[in-house]
Amino acid sequence: MILEYLFHKYLFHQHGVQVCYPISENNFKFEDLCAPDTRIASGLSSYGKNAPILCKLHGSINFFSECNYNDKKVHIVADTAQKGRLRISPGAPSIMAVEAIHELTVNRNLVPEIIPPTYAKLQHNDWLRDIWEYAAKSLINAQKWIFIGYSFPSTDGFMRSLINLALVSRKGATLPQVTVVDVDKEGKIEKNYKEVFDDNFLNFRKESFNDFITSGEVHNVIM
Repeated sequence: MILEYLFHKYLFHQHGVQVCYPISENNFKFEDLCAPDTRIASGLSSYGKNAPILCKLHGSINFFSECNYNDKKVHIVADTAQKGRLRISPGAPSIMAVEAIHELTVNRNLVPEIIPPTYAKLQHNDWLRDIWEYAAKSLINAQKWIFIGYSFPSTDGFMRSLINLALVSRKGATLPQVTVVDVDKEGKIEKNYKEVFDDNFLNFRKESFNDFITSGEVHNVIM
């Protein structure tokens, strides 16, 4: 929930821009719980082209499903905690409160929807397929890809399939400029990326994300 929290804190209050999930109206229910004034996610990408779209490929702790699975829609929660009732750090995303998640499970018959990397889940969860399809389209159209702290292991067949699909679907367009930010002390992670990406389009930065930000290079990479 960190990204939603930061988007809400800096983009929504300053520019009216709200982070969105690329899930169609038919595949989600919004659980407007307890604190609608602190809503940090919409469940829809209908706020306009300027809205940052967040694709959670393996679900999220603020995604829930019914225990009996009679309803296959994902239930999206913005904020589960009532102010002043649960012990939550001021300004922190209150969805992190274990008590609140427990209350959802007991009183609303909902369980957190965290998806392991299995292909069967894409077949049976339309909302998850919405997310993966949007992620693929975004990668196909993006000019720059940035990986932060991801080792790209050969065992992650899901991610490699997604990346390879995007690369072969660019329809004659130039390959994306790929930036990787990872300390990679042993050099194994860089080797993983070189198995997938052309050296001419790969910028591997062996540093922490904090060093990457403070160096000022992040602006050059993004722009």
